[in-house]
Amino acid sequence: MKKNDIYTNTTEIEYLNMDSHIHKNHHQLILMLRGTLHIRVDEKQYFLPERFIGLIPANQIHNLESRNEMVKMLLIYFPSTMPLNKFLLLSSNDFVLENLLFISQRHHHQTKKFHPELYSFSYAFLKMIKTMDNLRAFPLKGIIKTNNQRLQQVIQYIDENYSEQISLEHVAAEYGFSVRNLTRLFKNELITFNYYLNYVRIIRAIEMFTDQKENIEKVGYAVGYNTLSNFSRTFKRFTGQSPKSFIRKNKTTLSSA
Repeated sequence: MKKNDIYTNTTEIEYLNMDSHIHKNHHQLILMLRGTLHIRVDEKQYFLPERFIGLIPANQIHNLESRNEMVKMLLIYFPSTMPLNKFLLLSSNDFVLENLLFISQRHHHQTKKFHPELYSFSYAFLKMIKTMDNLRAFPLKGIIKTNNQRLQQVIQYIDENYSEQISLEHVAAEYGFSVRNLTRLFKNELITFNYYLNYVRIIRAIEMFTDQKENIEKVGYAVGYNTLSNFSRTFKRFTGQSPKSFIRKNKTTLSSA
């Protein structure tokens, strides 16, 4: 890719699992049109649901993975001359979505020479997105991927058993920790055991909703909550909206874009 040009692509992929890579001269914008995405940037793992945007700086090592059977993404690669110093995870609104779709549907390879007006508009809009403060309020923050091998085992156990009625005391005993020591290990990663367990559960619930499994009560039980009220309360705390509102908001025309 020529370093000063803008490239767009809409791609639909089954079982996405892309190893670590970089984009040398271009920042990358990912808009999720269908499905969800896990993005690992350096030592942090981020979660990107439908209608959300990830901005990955040029030369930033990252990998992409999805647990959904099919994902559809709008990708825009834009010049690294535009300042972008860190990964950004942004929400969106109809104004942003419509303009990104407009940019992607005109020319897949935009140059200053052959598409001066479109190029200027695309560049200016992409520059504006990362400064829009109202797009930055996203409760599901990234999670540190720990280098502590003993804690890695605990994390893996939670990832595989989140649907069970597990507790800090149970997991500590299972892996030979005292409750105090395991609590301290999580604290060193700036999270708590309960936060990580609920984080995993809510992400899995979003993935299930995205795969059209929309019975809220069944999804809540499937990811480990024993009451609908507990699931709904936790879901809203992590996402800012109730499961019902989340499902309704994501039934948009995006999937047919």
